Amino acid sequence: MLKEFELLKKISTSSSCPHAFLFVGPTDVGKFETAINFAKFLNCENREVENWRKIGLEKCDCEQCIAIDKGIHPDFYIIEKQEDKKEIVDSQIINKDKKEGIIYKINNNPIFGKYNIVIIKNAELMNKTVSNTILKNLEEPKNNTIFILTTTNKKNILETIVSRCMIVEFSLLNKKEAYELIENKNNKELILDLSSLKYKKIKELNNIDVFNKYVVDIKDFSKILKAKDFEKIAYINRILENKENLNYFIYIWELFFDFYLLKKNIDLIGDVKLLNIGENMKKLYNIKNAVMGNYILKLGLINFLLEMN
Repeated sequence: MLKEFELLKKISTSSSCPHAFLFVGPTDVGKFETAINFAKFLNCENREVENWRKIGLEKCDCEQCIAIDKGIHPDFYIIEKQEDKKEIVDSQIINKDKKEGIIYKINNNPIFGKYNIVIIKNAELMNKTVSNTILKNLEEPKNNTIFILTTTNKKNILETIVSRCMIVEFSLLNKKEAYELIENKNNKELILDLSSLKYKKIKELNNIDVFNKYVVDIKDFSKILKAKDFEKIAYINRILENKENLNYFIYIWELFFDFYLLKKNIDLIGDVKLLNIGENMKKLYNIKNAVMGNYILKLGLINFLLEMN
């Protein structure tokens, strides 16, 4: 994340700053966090300060950065999928009847900062109308508006959008970078394994409560694999009480399989014996990537546990 941010700083302070960026990389590598920090840098009153990286990634006390941090900056917009929707939908960016919405607002000059800045998180989720509307704005760029799109897979975004963006590739941290971010040095090796070298995961795991939860949940998964069927079903039901937690638990299960295959962190995964690890991992992958309704999802998760061997 730091090296990508340094690159963006250099690009933005050159003679002509691109009007659109596409941040591409795996989940949890800091794309969205970098987008926010870059937005702050673009409008920051202290951007000429030599050590801006340290100020920006922690706290800058200028009015521009404070307004973005508080979510009250009038020229800063974040577009992301709403919880009850499968896509980023038209109403999030434009209301043609009332001539309102983000697209109309960015047609005007910034109110407070130097730039209007629009971040589109997980841009691959834009529906057709949203994609075409964004494309039109990229085809007719305004000097005072900058778009920052993030995605895990640029192939799922219109090629005409991708071609009009400066692409910035994000990757996993190397071990040296990861060690520098880890604050809990007593557990640095385990945090390294639990994070999968992902920036966002390390930042989360620096919180001791989060770290302890990861450890407990991996141990619980190991126990549930040896439990009776009704206990496995109850375990899935508890997880689905708050569906927002599902991605977290899928990540926990992925970690368990990784540790099992690599024979690492045996104290966490216990003495479970799995005869068909490849098939189990394939089922988990299918669950992770499927788009299902609640009922089908529940059946899939229950079958995943009951048929594990």
